[in-house]
Amino acid sequence: MSIPVAIGVILGSLLLFVIVSMLLEQQGRVVQRIQLAEPARSTTAISAPVPLVAAKPVAAEPVVAEPVAPEPVAPEPVAPEPVAAHVQEAPTAMAPAAGLGWGVLRTGPSSISLRNSDVVDTMSGVLFAAYVTGGGAAAKRVSGWVSVRTTPPSLDADAFPPGADMRGKLGRVNTILDCDDLGATWVVLQPRVDIARGLARSPVTDPVLAGLLVWWRASRSLPTVLGVEEATDLASSIAAIEDRLAGHPWEQAVSDLRSALLDGVVNDREVLLGVADRDARQSPGTEPTPRDVNRKPEPATRPTALHS
Repeated sequence: MSIPVAIGVILGSLLLFVIVSMLLEQQGRVVQRIQLAEPARSTTAISAPVPLVAAKPVAAEPVVAEPVAPEPVAPEPVAPEPVAAHVQEAPTAMAPAAGLGWGVLRTGPSSISLRNSDVVDTMSGVLFAAYVTGGGAAAKRVSGWVSVRTTPPSLDADAFPPGADMRGKLGRVNTILDCDDLGATWVVLQPRVDIARGLARSPVTDPVLAGLLVWWRASRSLPTVLGVEEATDLASSIAAIEDRLAGHPWEQAVSDLRSALLDGVVNDREVLLGVADRDARQSPGTEPTPRDVNRKPEPATRPTALHS
């Protein structure tokens, strides 16, 4: 081989080496760029889901915000308790025991025994109220002798307070007599009126009222006896007002009272009036005879403020 050819071969080899080296170098850079570019892509891809991951807790928070479930506190069945307590208070509007019409009195041969001391004034109140509402001649005067024991559930407490002054209020006397709430009468004698003093100042002239006063006077000191004439007057006066008590809770008691009085009249015997609870307290052998009782009546001791 000649020297020029050998030089050409060497130069060509060097040139080829240089070209190959350049090509290899260029290929490395391209590969490097591609590798660098790919992580950049993956970085963008990873950063994109981040908002999605962060969004999850946000959605979870409204769900966790279930403290709105104070629904368990809403067991307001506790509220019914005041209602239950109120229902229990309603029974405080109970019928007055003295106003109940059952067993007011027991009768025997020419004898009458009242259930207890409390019904004595109730009977007087019922008889006087029947006289007033029946149109008695002295109705306006007698209206002041009756009152309200306690306000009935169906009536206005302002118009019918306990101890109400009914003087001249004939309509109210009529209303309280007709009231039969809970099967009882709510009428009673007016405790602030001194009937005895009023009668001393202005005697009664109406025979019907005079007959009813026989009961009132006798009831001031029990036990006592009624003579035949007194029993006759009282029975006659009851007969005159009895129609006004039709359907009244004490209708039967008043009817039994008149029957017992008539029994004494028919048999020409005195009628013994007594009170069951007092009779039960008397020891055997100490019961006074009708004559003894009639001779020494107990004085009436009643609080007085008004006169009639």
